[in-house]
Amino acid sequence: MTKTVFVHLIAASIIFAQEGHPKIDPARIVKYDRVDFKVPDFPATGLILDIGGGGEAVIGQLKGTQVISIDLSARELKQSPGDALKLVMDATDMKFVDGSFQTTTSFFTLMYVPQEKQLQVMNEVFRVLKPGGRFLIWDVDLPALSDPAKDVAIFYFRFLLPAKEIMTGYGTLLTPRARLSADYASLAREAGFEILSQSTHGRTFSMELRRP
Repeated sequence: MTKTVFVHLIAASIIFAQEGHPKIDPARIVKYDRVDFKVPDFPATGLILDIGGGGEAVIGQLKGTQVISIDLSARELKQSPGDALKLVMDATDMKFVDGSFQTTTSFFTLMYVPQEKQLQVMNEVFRVLKPGGRFLIWDVDLPALSDPAKDVAIFYFRFLLPAKEIMTGYGTLLTPRARLSADYASLAREAGFEILSQSTHGRTFSMELRRP
């Protein structure tokens, strides 16, 4: 899933990463303090499907050739580091047969998926997972839009991997409806997942789901 509203900080100017987007008026932006976020290695057998794996490709950098990264943006995949297999693909309509993977990940990607399509992503992940397979999610609690003039939120991170640090920022448009971990948990249950664990770290959260 492409980060169509992903924003980079470049030479003190904030612009949309995707080609053709205009500069964003800084007056529209709500900035959140940088968060140090530890990303430990995790056990996984077989190939790992990473949704939205372009850009920084944190999961690809963490797990290397074990990862198949999908993204709607060929450019973000091409520019992403790491040795993952990279495929242009829509997470709402994945071209994998049922039960293809034991582990699927979404690393700060669901925040970019339109709310009306998030259940489709959950359903597709459920379909391509083997029984007993896990869906690992890392994301942010996005507040509801409270001021129409401040409709872009940027979250800064320092991801602490076992062998490196990755400094980055993620930006997305705010909407009238908040997007919180509880909302994703509800969608996960609707798709048929069991929730094995949840944890929060400031405005960020992680969640481990299991296909029964």
